[in-house]
Amino acid sequence: GKTEKYIPYNNFTSTDYKTCPLDVLTATPGFPNPLCIRWELHRVWMIEATLKPGFRHIYPKRTFYWDEDTAGAGVGESYDASGHMFRIGLNMSHPIPGEAGTFSGCTFVLDLLSGGWANSCVTNAPGSGWKIQPPVDRTFFSPEDMAGSGIR
Repeated sequence: GKTEKYIPYNNFTSTDYKTCPLDVLTATPGFPNPLCIRWELHRVWMIEATLKPGFRHIYPKRTFYWDEDTAGAGVGESYDASGHMFRIGLNMSHPIPGEAGTFSGCTFVLDLLSGGWANSCVTNAPGSGWKIQPPVDRTFFSPEDMAGSGIR
């Protein structure tokens, strides 16, 4: 159902190497530098996923909190077999300047047992990041065009 939760939102700082260089972002143990992450109270969809009986997985239970207005913005909680939360995923979303839409780019994954954390894509380093490309022709993904442009 729907609820309100603080989620990472409008995170221009965490993805901009000029305002939060990589050495600043990674300067705090166990968590990305809080000075680089912005949080907002948002209406989110809470989705709980549980493993089917008879199956095995490292995450037998997960809870996701997805922003109701964007695709992918939010937080994910992962639980171990004993029901304890042991990993958290934080999606660093922000609007795309000059475009209609939100960029749900980098995700931080925090391991609560080891204290370690990882960033799925470092966009706050010089020369990195995403670039908006002009739209492609509708036939770009047709089997004929893909076969003609492939490398063998």
